[in-house]
Amino acid sequence: MYVIEIKKVIFLFALISFGSLSFAQNGNAQELMAQSTPTPVVTKIYSQVVSFTLPKGFVISSTKQEDGTYVQKYKQIDPPTTTDLLLEQEIFLFGFRGIAKTDHAIQTIADLFKRTTKIQCIDTFAVDDVGKTNTASGQPAFVFMAGCGFRKPVEDSEKNKNMSMFVVIQGKDDIYVYRWTESSSSAAMPSLSWPAWRKRLEELMPFTLQ
Repeated sequence: MYVIEIKKVIFLFALISFGSLSFAQNGNAQELMAQSTPTPVVTKIYSQVVSFTLPKGFVISSTKQEDGTYVQKYKQIDPPTTTDLLLEQEIFLFGFRGIAKTDHAIQTIADLFKRTTKIQCIDTFAVDDVGKTNTASGQPAFVFMAGCGFRKPVEDSEKNKNMSMFVVIQGKDDIYVYRWTESSSSAAMPSLSWPAWRKRLEELMPFTLQ
């Protein structure tokens, strides 16, 4: 059973990363534009109530729940641009039901996300383990960064570059994962620098499970 659930995790992550998974859409653009300040988000996902802070400029765009996997997707209202740089950022909240009590659950899920990312970009894969921590409500968590120099499929033969920060949290029954992704279609490469991503991590805090 556990092996089957892990395969579902890999498959879902691959679909999301390659942009081929459709979601139910929430709200309209004008309503979303009004949400221009950090916003507490509280969601019941399987066995626990999950909460975090949605940073300024992000709004929920879609949700999906299927076969023991739950995903919320958040997008930027107005991505920053310059004459030679376009950065697009997205935040995902995953819930994986019933796998938290397996041995080394956090590290197993983290390794799966790393491997699935690497499959997309074997030659340009980069990873950095930040380390273990705890949520504000006391659950163990693990933070790492992983990304690609190039991601496919791409539109108009342009090369996409992306980097993600992951926060894997062990609940009482379920595993929860936050993923903040930065993508660039320009010559610039999203940063693997921890100081830059630490600020983003702080923007999501506090994480709690109840």
